[in-house]
Amino acid sequence: MKQFSKYFFPFLLIFLTLFLAYVNYVPGTFLSGWDSLHPEFNLALYLKRIFWGVWQAHQGVGAVAAQAHAAELTRLPLVAILTLILPLNLVRYSFFFLTLGTGALGMYYLCRYLLSQQVNKQTNSASFIAALFYLLNLATLQQYYVPLEMFAVHFASLPWLIFLSTSYLREGKKKNLIWFSLVTLFSSSMAHTATLFYVYFGAFCLFIVTVILLKRRKDILKRGVVLVFLTAVLNLFWLAPNIYYILNHTKDVERARITQVFSDEASLQSRAFGDVRDLGLLKNFLFNWREYSFQKGTFVDLMDEWNTHLGRVGVTGIGYITIGLALIGIIVVFFRKNKYALSLLPVFLFAVFFLVNENPPFTGIFAALRSSFPILGEALRFPFTKFSFLATACLAIYLAYSSQLILQVLAKIKLGFVWLVAISLALVYFMLPAFQGKLISPSMKVSIPDSYFQAFKWFREKDPNARVAKLPMQSFWGWNFYSWGYQGAGFTWFGVPQPTLDREFDRWGL
Repeated sequence: MKQFSKYFFPFLLIFLTLFLAYVNYVPGTFLSGWDSLHPEFNLALYLKRIFWGVWQAHQGVGAVAAQAHAAELTRLPLVAILTLILPLNLVRYSFFFLTLGTGALGMYYLCRYLLSQQVNKQTNSASFIAALFYLLNLATLQQYYVPLEMFAVHFASLPWLIFLSTSYLREGKKKNLIWFSLVTLFSSSMAHTATLFYVYFGAFCLFIVTVILLKRRKDILKRGVVLVFLTAVLNLFWLAPNIYYILNHTKDVERARITQVFSDEASLQSRAFGDVRDLGLLKNFLFNWREYSFQKGTFVDLMDEWNTHLGRVGVTGIGYITIGLALIGIIVVFFRKNKYALSLLPVFLFAVFFLVNENPPFTGIFAALRSSFPILGEALRFPFTKFSFLATACLAIYLAYSSQLILQVLAKIKLGFVWLVAISLALVYFMLPAFQGKLISPSMKVSIPDSYFQAFKWFREKDPNARVAKLPMQSFWGWNFYSWGYQGAGFTWFGVPQPTLDREFDRWGL
């Protein structure tokens, strides 16, 4: 019975993830659209490009890498394994659902570790509630609805990084440091767009410094320095070239016409969702975004089915109550004086500050930051994508503390199980469309015509030093709409070895 209790909740999380994968997969389709990475189309080609990632020769006439392409090196072995054992169209689907399950399990074990330090009762049940919330919330939805690998890796690795760094700080065991190093290496691919890593690293340093200040022990100081140093060193293989780009080529992105036209709109979209009403649901700019409907021949709301669902009676109430319980968990942590959980509070406030962005009470502060540091304003024009998982992870941990307390109280009157079932069902109902195939946008599930793969094969037989011009180039946006259902930045260069003149690359060098 004890073993059953130990593994029941992890297996339940795995089952829920598998079910989400099953209902969100459309047979015969590829998961592609908006911003996509498709190394599986030509693994050797992709490996070559990211290994020599400082100069991106395939981007038009060539460009110094604005993105940290080399960071993908640690993700590629998993993609290679998936490519060997799965049909090509399942590789990207499988990767995203692996990250989804890994993140949920990480949150479960992190909360169980933190909770059991002081109170052993109800730790498994409370940890499951936290993991379920981490899996089923609007922030996770928006990051997976139009998925990009770097954010999925961030979701998967963040709980494990907190767990392993906390356990090393507390216990000082070398095995925890080794595991932390391995997860840090895997998580490096979150830096494909390096600003995400810089935000994570800043939050991580803030967490470490807070632990050191609260603990005031020399051994904790030494371990904290080791963790920060190790994180920087293990990411140096992509970090050094990216720092070179920042020092020498940042103006290239700022001068790009796409940037000049779009950045202010992006910032305003984020600003529109920085109030308490939307923050209380972890709701952001994608709920105000549009996509092209090939069936209707016009633009429609991207998240129309979710807007309909949130309009149903009681749905938003569940969201607000859940966040409210998480905030109550902060009070529980203060009373229990758990210094590791308390050390995450500055991280949470750090994330909230940027999610609120140019709204009261931070309007003047945020505006001053943007005007004083233009590079910061450009890098964080969509704060939600960079800070949402930090906030969500902290909320999940604090929800575990409040849930443990509630379960302990209700267990005395034999209602603990009722509460566990009730809140679990409420979270499932809150995210019901996800269980109906809408965790990922239906428009991201496309049937790529076989003619594209025939073209990739044809190009592989041609001179690799030739150049490909994709005509017409009548729009500077670099956004493609293909009549067979695809819309997004494009994907053909993942299968074509020759450099491609594509408007998508304008933002990085023109």
